[in-house]
Amino acid sequence: MGNLIIDRGNTLTKWALFEGNELVRNGHLEANTPKDLRKELSGLPKAEAVLVSSVKKKSTALREWAAKAKKSIEFTYQTPVPIKNAYKTPKTLGLDRLAAVIGAWNFYPGCHSLVIDFGTCIKYDFITSQAEYLGGNISPGMKMRFQALHQFTDKLPLLDYKHIDSIYGTSTESAIATGVIQGIEQEVMGTIALFQKQFDTMNVILTGGDASVFEKQLKVPIFASPHLVLFGLNAILNYNAGK
Repeated sequence: MGNLIIDRGNTLTKWALFEGNELVRNGHLEANTPKDLRKELSGLPKAEAVLVSSVKKKSTALREWAAKAKKSIEFTYQTPVPIKNAYKTPKTLGLDRLAAVIGAWNFYPGCHSLVIDFGTCIKYDFITSQAEYLGGNISPGMKMRFQALHQFTDKLPLLDYKHIDSIYGTSTESAIATGVIQGIEQEVMGTIALFQKQFDTMNVILTGGDASVFEKQLKVPIFASPHLVLFGLNAILNYNAGK
């Protein structure tokens, strides 16, 4: 088998098997204990190379699995990458942000690309046609905005996403829903417009768990890539395996 990518977050661990640049299989665990990891990984075929990206200390299960491969890499801010990183504080840069722009470059080499990741936070990250990552922006994600309205007020209820056709709410719940969703839409469109003023032609690539909520509502040409970070991590593994 080719490459195994393991991306361990705070609450979710994603894994993917690649042959070259082709995604063959992928999955995820919502439970994220060492026991769960060991059980999930034991069912996967042996890989030639493994990359582990983790926000937590690497568990024994991950170490054991990585040790089986001919090539094993733990992705950190010091790992060599196939692009130029112009971020001024690389040690504080979220590895998922860096992997996402490398994924964008993997799909669209020689192009400007703006990656918008709709996760816990909404992250905007830009890579130039010269393969230089410039940086980006971070703002609260959809669920965080709903939670903030509830947590920092006495009477507003805690809501989740609900589709509203109107441009305004006719009840407190619909007012919250339209306020949050339209606020994000306007923020995203405004951010895209700002980048387009400085960089004429660019790709806009959406990823992240909440991307599907906004994909059809954005009035610009976009590309959707739900596994963009995994593709970026695979590109990093291929780059280092060739060294």
